[in-house]
Amino acid sequence: MILDVIKKRRSVRTYDSKPIENEKITALLQAAMLAPTARNKQEWRFMVVTNKDKLKAISELNPNAKMSAEAALSIIVMGDTTVSSTEYIFTDCGAAIQNMLLQAIAMDIGSCWCAIGPDEKRIKVYRELYDIPEHLLPVAAVQFGYLKEPTNEVDRFDLDKVTFIR
Repeated sequence: MILDVIKKRRSVRTYDSKPIENEKITALLQAAMLAPTARNKQEWRFMVVTNKDKLKAISELNPNAKMSAEAALSIIVMGDTTVSSTEYIFTDCGAAIQNMLLQAIAMDIGSCWCAIGPDEKRIKVYRELYDIPEHLLPVAAVQFGYLKEPTNEVDRFDLDKVTFIR
């Protein structure tokens, strides 16, 4: 049941040093590209980073992404502004990211979603580090690595946070 996978998903910030196989990277990207988008624009774009120097650079330039230094992989999720407006890009990329996070934990791979946009300073840092063109808006960097230990299931269901209109 998909709910079982969702309950296992956690933001993981320490990883085993084992590299992630290409087939599993492809599975992450397939999951991302199966996400819904407004008006079916499919404006998300992905940059796959496995270069250790570039991963370490992220950890030094983005204080919220320190775990990048030991991650096996970072996927920079961007929206193409020639295809869709920023009105939809953040939501559409968020759906793609969530699909990747769930696919990762289903493969016993940990992940951590670190926002880039809408913070202009972080956007500039990533544009410069990765030579990202102006028409691509960096939304987030998602770090991945094999789990050092299994994640614990958590149930956050709370009916007090729900309003029913019947």
